[in-house]
Amino acid sequence: MNLRTSAIALLCLATPALAAAGDAPGLRQFALASCLARAFEGSPAGEDARRAAGAILELGGAPFEAYEAADQLALQALASLPAAKAGPPIATLACLVLQDSAALRALEAPYRPRPE
Repeated sequence: MNLRTSAIALLCLATPALAAAGDAPGLRQFALASCLARAFEGSPAGEDARRAAGAILELGGAPFEAYEAADQLALQALASLPAAKAGPPIATLACLVLQDSAALRALEAPYRPRPE
């Protein structure tokens, strides 16, 4: 499996469907796509992730500032890459860890559906 196929598979597994306008999953999806785009910048996988982030942004209903904040969280995640036992740090792991971060959950909180 090549790098592009791996990145696409990762996006599909982590984000089963594009979020509806205005809901929190769109920010989570955007953060993952943005992180992967930066991690693999200059590669086909990075370009694909960048395009996915753009599509999520276009379809999303959260304010633009929320997507900017999600992008900043992606930058922060990549600035502190997890160490590998051997070889360079693992950028994909940083993006996956971002998905479960308290910071991303806090960013999503105002956009989660309220129970009726």
